[in-house]
Amino acid sequence: MKVTNAFLKSYREHHPDDEIEEINLYDITIPEIDRDLLEAWNKLKQKVPFYALSIEQQHKVTLFDSFTASFLEKDKVVIANPLWNLSVPTRLKAWIDTITVAGKTFKYTDQGSVGLLEGKKSTAHSIKRKCLQRQ
Repeated sequence: MKVTNAFLKSYREHHPDDEIEEINLYDITIPEIDRDLLEAWNKLKQKVPFYALSIEQQHKVTLFDSFTASFLEKDKVVIANPLWNLSVPTRLKAWIDTITVAGKTFKYTDQGSVGLLEGKKSTAHSIKRKCLQRQ
């Protein structure tokens, strides 16, 4: 967090007019792609009305879509995260799932997937701690 705080301090000094929204993924609920969400999306594709979904499915779809919409509204994105067990935390992975949405942030083509977001700047910083072993 020291690296993140230093970055934010410097960024604010150099970009005083930019509005910064900090999101701590451990302070919010992030919907994971699970059976409820997959079934809800399938029903919606079949033109089932949103109100016909279960309350739980409605909540998950709304929450998932809110993260996608929020990401699409941003001009710049900075991700700072710890590197745990040579990977990213599960909450970050769940958030990434909310912003990698076919038809909104990328599309499939014969040549592979293609990004749909032009002009959006992003950076990610993984921070790992040194593990000390006693001998």
